[in-house]
Amino acid sequence: MLFTPARHEPLAERLFSEAAAREAIARIAARAERELDAADGRWPLDRADALNADARPESGLYCGAAGVAWALDELADEGYVAPGVVDRELVEALEARTLADPLDPDLGVDGVWDGVAGVLAVAEHRWPEAARRRDAARHKLKEGLAHSSTVDQVTAAFARRPWSESSHCQPGEGCSSPA
Repeated sequence: MLFTPARHEPLAERLFSEAAAREAIARIAARAERELDAADGRWPLDRADALNADARPESGLYCGAAGVAWALDELADEGYVAPGVVDRELVEALEARTLADPLDPDLGVDGVWDGVAGVLAVAEHRWPEAARRRDAARHKLKEGLAHSSTVDQVTAAFARRPWSESSHCQPGEGCSSPA
């Protein structure tokens, strides 16, 4: 089975409702805004998402605070959460937390956006900086992922800037894709 039915709302015999979809998004966003642990800089792990009894909050892009931060930032642009829920200090602290946590499940994973590179992608999305783009590939090497293909992928992905059409990029900020 591709999904666990108990973890999803059942299909209903009703037409799509934009209002209902917006209401669900607002409800999810409000919960995320409410549950941010400001002292920790992450969100508590939903027990339904725990893969084992030792699971704890994570910092990464795919399964952790960096991904929630990116989503909330986008939802703030659409008016679902207050602007500033996700700020630069929170996102940059995730980089330090990921590097300092030897048990972080994202460290040592051979993926383009895993580990610190994923956290840096969130920061880069909102606050573009050339130094951050260089750091992303360097962190992959530090994580023991000396595979040149992974480093090349990270470097190329930051150069392409797949998020460049975002409302965060203003003319003159270097947000356009290379020709």
